[in-house]
Amino acid sequence: MLDLDGKLLKRYLSLVLVLAMAVGFALPINVGAQETLKITVLETSDVHGHILAYDYGKDKEDQSFGLSKVATYVNKVRTENPNTILVDNGDFLQGTPLVENYLTATLNPMAAAMNYLKYDAVVLGNHEFNFGMEALKKFVESLSVPVISANVVKAGTEEPYFKPYVVIERSGVKIGILGLTSLVVKKVEKPANLEGVDLIDPVETAKKYVNILRNEEKVDVVILAGHSGLEYDPETKTYSTREYPENFIFNVVDKVPGIDAVLSGHDHNEFAKVITTSSGARIPVVQPSSWAKAVGRIDLTLVKENGAWKVSEAVPTTVKMKDYEEDEELIALMQKEHEEVLQFIRTPIGEFSEDFPVLDPLTARMSDNAYFDIQLKAMEWAAGTDIAVQAILPTTPPTFTKGPITIKDVNALYIYANTLYKVKVTGQMIKDLLENSAKYFVFSYDPLNGATLSSDPNFRAYNFDGVSGVSYQIDVTKPVGERVVNMTYKGEPLKMDDWYVIAINNHRFESLRDTVFKGAEKLWESDIDIAEYIVNYIKEQKTIVPETDNNWSITPTYLLYNAPALVNDYATLDQTKTLYAGYQGPSVSLTRGSAACFFTSVYITATPGGEIPEFKDLDPNINSCVKPLLQTGLYVGYGDDTVRLEEGLTREQSVVVALRGMKAAETLPNDDEANSILANYPDAEEVSSWARPYVAAALKYGWLKTRDGKIAPKDKITESELVYMLHWSRFPNVRMLSINDFHGNISTFYNDSNLKATVGGYETIAWYVNKYRAENPLYTYFFDAGDLMQGTPTSTILHGEPLITLHNAIGADAMAIGNHEFDWGLDVLKERIEQAKFPIVSGNIFDKETGELVDFAKPYAVLEKGFLSVGVVGFTTPESSITAHPSIVGGLEFKSASSIQPYITELKDKTDLVVVLAHDSAYQDSKTGSITGPSVLDIASYKPDALITGHSHTQVAGFIDGVPTVQAWYNGRRIGGIGLLYDALEGETLLKTATLIAPKVTSETSVPAVAEIIATYDEKVGPVFGVAIGYTENGLTRNYYGESNLGDFTSDIMLQAASKAIDAVVDAAFQNAGGLRIDIPTGTITVGTIWQLMPFDNTVVVMDLKGADIKALLERSCLKEGESDANGVSKGQLQPSGIRWTCDMSKPIGERVTTISFENAKEFSLDATYKVATNDFLATGGDGFAAFKNGTNLTNTFVLVRDAIIEAIKQMTEEGKTIDYEVIGRITILQ
Repeated sequence: MLDLDGKLLKRYLSLVLVLAMAVGFALPINVGAQETLKITVLETSDVHGHILAYDYGKDKEDQSFGLSKVATYVNKVRTENPNTILVDNGDFLQGTPLVENYLTATLNPMAAAMNYLKYDAVVLGNHEFNFGMEALKKFVESLSVPVISANVVKAGTEEPYFKPYVVIERSGVKIGILGLTSLVVKKVEKPANLEGVDLIDPVETAKKYVNILRNEEKVDVVILAGHSGLEYDPETKTYSTREYPENFIFNVVDKVPGIDAVLSGHDHNEFAKVITTSSGARIPVVQPSSWAKAVGRIDLTLVKENGAWKVSEAVPTTVKMKDYEEDEELIALMQKEHEEVLQFIRTPIGEFSEDFPVLDPLTARMSDNAYFDIQLKAMEWAAGTDIAVQAILPTTPPTFTKGPITIKDVNALYIYANTLYKVKVTGQMIKDLLENSAKYFVFSYDPLNGATLSSDPNFRAYNFDGVSGVSYQIDVTKPVGERVVNMTYKGEPLKMDDWYVIAINNHRFESLRDTVFKGAEKLWESDIDIAEYIVNYIKEQKTIVPETDNNWSITPTYLLYNAPALVNDYATLDQTKTLYAGYQGPSVSLTRGSAACFFTSVYITATPGGEIPEFKDLDPNINSCVKPLLQTGLYVGYGDDTVRLEEGLTREQSVVVALRGMKAAETLPNDDEANSILANYPDAEEVSSWARPYVAAALKYGWLKTRDGKIAPKDKITESELVYMLHWSRFPNVRMLSINDFHGNISTFYNDSNLKATVGGYETIAWYVNKYRAENPLYTYFFDAGDLMQGTPTSTILHGEPLITLHNAIGADAMAIGNHEFDWGLDVLKERIEQAKFPIVSGNIFDKETGELVDFAKPYAVLEKGFLSVGVVGFTTPESSITAHPSIVGGLEFKSASSIQPYITELKDKTDLVVVLAHDSAYQDSKTGSITGPSVLDIASYKPDALITGHSHTQVAGFIDGVPTVQAWYNGRRIGGIGLLYDALEGETLLKTATLIAPKVTSETSVPAVAEIIATYDEKVGPVFGVAIGYTENGLTRNYYGESNLGDFTSDIMLQAASKAIDAVVDAAFQNAGGLRIDIPTGTITVGTIWQLMPFDNTVVVMDLKGADIKALLERSCLKEGESDANGVSKGQLQPSGIRWTCDMSKPIGERVTTISFENAKEFSLDATYKVATNDFLATGGDGFAAFKNGTNLTNTFVLVRDAIIEAIKQMTEEGKTIDYEVIGRITILQ
């Protein structure tokens, strides 16, 4: 309890002591007289030959990786803690010529580097077997470091081929490191490379050796070093596509007790986490990416108990190497071999005739490409086949430019040490292989984002195989397993049962030998690597032209068009089954005849009757597309009785057909309006007189794209222009973006741990709105579901003006009235409605006196954009009667959802679409996706086309009985997104989606015009709100349904302020939980912080209150979340000062308060009268605490609660105190 006169201050020492005890248990570094020791375990993995910070594929330095940088970091750590252990977790021997070119050397550069770094253990990875056992044994013999792998055994036995483990001692602690290798070796490696060796089950092997380490070696710590990824993550409940036993880490730690920490690899991921096994054990696991880009680190703290060392804490992390310098000694050690390699890779072997295209991982797999064809042609050439199979490597192709070809280019193109096989396979095997590759693609279409082609994040790109010598397409819109179509070989359909001879690398064949290629026959195996064949092929060809035979691609082919908006035009027609299958490409100019099938597919919805007019040049065998256009009058002839189907279709002719097709003749502008529209274009006079109203309408509706700002009416229309017109005339994508409960957070940003991104801020939201509008200018709407303004200092002190200014600036389309829009009174609300250049609507706020709708808000608005009209109905939560200040809303009635049903019905008859902006709660079940709420179910039953909600600060994206419904969390953390694919001809919605968009802050998300507005307002208020008034070491936090240190702190201040104002003893004070708007984080407290905490202009009020009324208040306070009493749903626990009570939640509502006592020792009685302080919101029954209205002798001190808090903090700071507070223990909750 705080005494502002300094007489008494219950400091937070007891809390600090409690925390110190808790920390002592959580972090037992030095507990009592226990002896402790810290051991640091460092790991590299999947280094793949990258000793130096040099990319031999690009022939240039790359300071993001390299063991030379690791050496610097390791030396640093060893200096800080001599009890450091260094382990490499495998896949070190393959990857760069600095290692692979010296496999027969007495001392391989990698062995020299490992010896230099003084690794304590080295584990075998799968790529160590790429060069055969003789090369591996030679390498191991050159190491002065133990090589371990317990499950790599001598063939036919369980005897380890190398050491199974190593025991290391540090300061008297024995650490056992157990090595295990992925069984993928047996799946992908050619048998000749595994002569005399086998790999056995990792779980059973681990059980055996962990037992030996614990019971025979008597180690204190067991570390698993497994060349394997995490096949299952129990924290995220996700599975890897690399299943057991390729990845085995979780299976081992889950089934083998006694492991203290895990070093993992193989997957090239970077993570540090603690996983929980089924027995409840928590095991730290690290994986340090690849190429020595990072080092995995686990800091173990050991405590000696009863003479034995035990791990008491383990902290896993990863450390990136990019900021560390290279170790000069290691560079010098590699200098000779490095220079030899540079000379080797710079050897010219041919010429590139011109630049190759630049491809990303996705586009490299969407169609045949020149990088891929070099590999396949070389393989066909080497094996003497006319079919080759090869995974498209690398994941991201290199970039080749015109000029000399060197060996480095081949190294960049073919990065593995694979050999070449000639194999006899069936046509079915080839198809099955390609169907597996086709799983890579993920195609989706929704009306909000349009057509999207992406890759399955669980499909590893290096397993995407392509085939030369066979023509085929991959239809990404078909189900998995049915995507490979139109397969031909030498012009004839590929026969599934016939046999074909293919060239393929050893890795792909061996990995698929028991599945796709089961029954295939290997005919031949090369004795040199494929990379060497590619070198020889290039030498023979001398010049390599970046060309392809285009034998394969994805389909629909419009997905290959390099423009998302263009792709969406075609995809939308495709989704609606109205895309003419004979489309040829976006730049093709159309004739009246070739355009006919496009028009017919979209605008002819029923088989027309009637005769075809006679035309002199009309072929009696006209195609089926032209006939209905002539029958319906969409096509008409010329004055000379010709139809001229071979003549080019002009842009002005096209819009006439479109408007006729949409039956929109009655919507054509009159001459004045048409002239006004056309006057904006420099070539308006070129529009034919008969076409002027049509062209003007098409420009107004956004159907006709201009060419360099001109109409170009006589130009021939291209296919892409026509497809655009067809899309947006009949099937517009309607996008509804929304925010709710923004609460003035103009410049507030949030660290979203799930997304690992920063989100929020008005400028970010504006950027996303602009982005969607740029893609869809006409039919992108931005709505606000209320509670826009109150909540932050800038907005609060200026009564919301900045937010309306910003909404005006970005063109908000409509807003609902939220309960907090009333916080500054009706006059201010009316000012904001007048300021807004967009409608602010609510259809359920009535004047109690007149019984009519209030005059300051319209129930709905109609938005006319392009060819569509959208009705927007507003709804304000009925809770406003208790959550808004009673003195402001006392004369208003907030009716139920049924009050807006007539408006929805009315608008459904006169507009194309109806959206409801409902500032009322919605909740979504995370498992079932079902949405509930006090009003939203009723509103959805009235069948609007979209429902945008607010108030409950929840994340909602789904459907209520088919109605897309969203709520975008609060404070700008999300944007609601509803997409509708609307058929404007038939007047129905064909597709709909509801989602939430995270407004991620990036270097791109800047909107200068918005930033300028924000800066202007910041300049107005910054000098006031930026003043520092105090500092908190531990922070102050809220507890909505219980007691909190922030609640106690503010209520104590209110009690003291009240006593001082009336110069009398006040027995108790109450602050409502919802009135505390933020937690106060550790650090400096400014005036702005307190304005954010308490943006309301609430004053301190003192009254006399009967004990029975106090009990009634506390009974309401004891409601659980979601419970209601006669005064409405629970609004949380009152935050008290001077009074204590007990809530027994097992008792019925209204009977839960079992004890009440005052801290000033006054006896509590139901019949007695007490002096009570609260804020003016509660004093008038706010939040449903109606018993306050029974108070007598009410005195409004006119002391703002916010000002009292600011002054109290200043005084504490002047006295040298930090703003830290204990939870007093005033509320006891019994369950």
